[in-house]
Amino acid sequence: MKNLIGLFFSFLILFPSLLSLEHFVSHDHPTCNHVGVHIHEAEIDCLTCDYIVNNFRRSINTHFFWREGKLVMVLSSDPVPAVLESEAEGEILEIFLDIKDTTGADVVNLIWRHLAVTPGALQAVWEMLRPVYKSGLVLTEAQRFRDTLSLPKIQPMSEQALRACGVDNLGHVNITNILKSYNKTNSINLIGLSSALACIASDSQPWEATIGQPSYERLAPLPPLPPMSDLDQHVQELVQYLNNICEEDGRIIASMYRHLAYWPGYLGLIYTLLSPYEHDTHIKSTIASVRSEAYSMGASIAHELKPFDPSLDSQTVNIIKKVLNLFVEHPLSKMAVLCGGLLLATPVPR
Repeated sequence: MKNLIGLFFSFLILFPSLLSLEHFVSHDHPTCNHVGVHIHEAEIDCLTCDYIVNNFRRSINTHFFWREGKLVMVLSSDPVPAVLESEAEGEILEIFLDIKDTTGADVVNLIWRHLAVTPGALQAVWEMLRPVYKSGLVLTEAQRFRDTLSLPKIQPMSEQALRACGVDNLGHVNITNILKSYNKTNSINLIGLSSALACIASDSQPWEATIGQPSYERLAPLPPLPPMSDLDQHVQELVQYLNNICEEDGRIIASMYRHLAYWPGYLGLIYTLLSPYEHDTHIKSTIASVRSEAYSMGASIAHELKPFDPSLDSQTVNIIKKVLNLFVEHPLSKMAVLCGGLLLATPVPR
């Protein structure tokens, strides 16, 4: 009798969680993906949503990939499968630390963390690019690229506007550091990955590495990159709205917007400033020109790159090419323009 009573009360305790799980799996509530300001005709009428808080966030992405001959499932807060810095170990951790030490960055960008998912991909790409990163050649080309970049004339913000949005002086400093970090690393990776694509395309490329002394400025420490699942629903939507501006693909959410989510008021402010460019043909033309210029600059230094080891299998090479093309064509080209514009529009902290 005691066992039956115990089972009964256990069922009562677990019932809300079981119902919540069933709701998460089987209910399909329509999601609005419209970016502009609009009004819904009716709210969702769902008793489960009204009375049960569902802790199974839909922002957690399920990814499947092959690793060491096994199909692996990963629940990730990144828009594409990626190895978190905090979970990196062994050779991957060593490469992450080497990338940060070489570039002076405080974070490992998503491109590197995504490559780490495919066995051998991160190792192959970093071994190819490390000589031109270490020599400072990519740094020089990236600086030349930023110096000639045509940036959108975004309406400048005032300190008063930042304070009204809930950004205090410390937040102002952190926001500026985030913009500076992404502005620099975006251009470096854009040129670097473009040169890697050129090197891969030329099978007989001779290697003529240049020895030099890099002068990477150590970038300011940044707060941890928050997972999308940790953000309030309205902040997640705002990050997605911002990411959709001037975006043609949408598979990758620019990490910069997630990093700025510590200050939702600032995200709202920059959405107001950037939304007029959503369908602007001039800025889209600028982004296309940035892609073209990056490919041209990358091709000019491709002979400095160390080619892939001949033993690297063709499947891994094809995955690498697809990943590099995706990042160069979309987030890196787009954010090189938008991040640079936002950095100019944000006042320098006192």
